[in-house]
Amino acid sequence: MSSISTQLGTFARGRFATGAIALVPIAALITFGWTASASAYSLGGASDYNVFVLGDYDMFSTDVEGKLAVGGSLTADTFGIGSKLRGDRHATTLAVGGDVTLSNGKVYGDAVYGGSAVVANNVGFEFLNDDDSPIRRATISQGSPIDFSVVGSELKSLAKTISSDAASYTSGVLTERYGDVALTTLSGTDSDLNIFNLTGDLFANLRKLTFDVPDTSKIVVNVSGTAATVSDFGFYFGDRDCNAEGIHMDCRDRSRDILFNFAETELLEVTRVGFMGTILAPHAAVDFNNGHINGTLVAGSLSGTGESHLYTYNGDEPESSTEVPEPGLLLGLAALVGLGSRYRQPKIAATVEV
Repeated sequence: MSSISTQLGTFARGRFATGAIALVPIAALITFGWTASASAYSLGGASDYNVFVLGDYDMFSTDVEGKLAVGGSLTADTFGIGSKLRGDRHATTLAVGGDVTLSNGKVYGDAVYGGSAVVANNVGFEFLNDDDSPIRRATISQGSPIDFSVVGSELKSLAKTISSDAASYTSGVLTERYGDVALTTLSGTDSDLNIFNLTGDLFANLRKLTFDVPDTSKIVVNVSGTAATVSDFGFYFGDRDCNAEGIHMDCRDRSRDILFNFAETELLEVTRVGFMGTILAPHAAVDFNNGHINGTLVAGSLSGTGESHLYTYNGDEPESSTEVPEPGLLLGLAALVGLGSRYRQPKIAATVEV
């Protein structure tokens, strides 16, 4: 028997995408009762990386605090890679599928490349202890540590899946507009996962983005459109300003639970912003300057001086749905009522602009 959940297509990540239970077919009720609920999404083969680029990366005067993977060619000048990594357990810090050209910088760990390498004498490779003392010299060598075509396909599929799931959610987005200024609040009450939908056009005038969700919740923000400019706005958790002294570090820790999905985006500019959360933009040419990201950055290609802080996405492996055995379709009405009482429906409210 094929999965009823696949046939009906009426749920997203184990939660209802429709309204009252009374409107849901009996067969669907049985499937939902047996379907596991996932609390987030996983970046799969990119999960261990601070920055994962499917194509080329032109890196200048900046720092990637964690591990870096580049499927195409890497050109880096005045740089640091893996600067917050300590110990030698993390092994390969830099993985490049194509050519590498490095000057005036340091890699804190081993580096592997698939094409050719031009490395200036002012580039160092080493592992550090927690007290910043050197453990040993690191190496750079030719090899193929990552199948970028496989991981790239997985990331593109993930972005598409998240976009499809998010289409069922229309709740919790309130945007106030004052001339050319937009203030947006994303509100949700689910303690595990809250999903929101925004348009790429919104970011052009956005000056304040507030998350009003439980502290335990993962957050997914699906951003539609083929182009977006993300700049000049602040992040808030409730009334906590992430730019305020004493709060910024707490916000960075919280940012590990936030994923922004730019599934359709082909051109993405990120500038003059301290970004809180992971960016998943596997199709996008990303121009990242004069700012930093507290999260994982996945890009089609990447250029600029933007700095990537080591607050990688804290995603979970999704739990798979379980098929209901054929005899389950014959369960009595009383059993159906019991199953139906155990799952939650999303809180749905129309998007409002003031």
